[in-house]
Amino acid sequence: MSSPGDKRRYIRYHIPVPVMVKAPMLSDLRLIPEDLSASGFQVVVLSKPSLEMEIDCSVFVYEHEMKGIRAKPVWVDENELNPSTWIVGFEFVLPEDARRSFESHLRKILGDGN
Repeated sequence: MSSPGDKRRYIRYHIPVPVMVKAPMLSDLRLIPEDLSASGFQVVVLSKPSLEMEIDCSVFVYEHEMKGIRAKPVWVDENELNPSTWIVGFEFVLPEDARRSFESHLRKILGDGN
């Protein structure tokens, strides 16, 4: 049986580097994602988002800012370690050519992942 990582189309970066997501609809503070790929990211938030919403966000990797990215939650789970928070998986809403460009940009900054 293949692992979920074997089914990924894009490299998933487990981030030991400074990465932040600015998403004003979710938080006044910049969010620190658990991981990041060209398809999306996972974060912990204080309020449960609706699966029907879309957000505007910016992704900061080191000093590089990628602006004007749309994302939508594709799953939401209560955080068992802190039940007053939610773990959310967001998928970027990007045309395929923009996604490939984003992936190329991530590779230039972060390398081939881990």
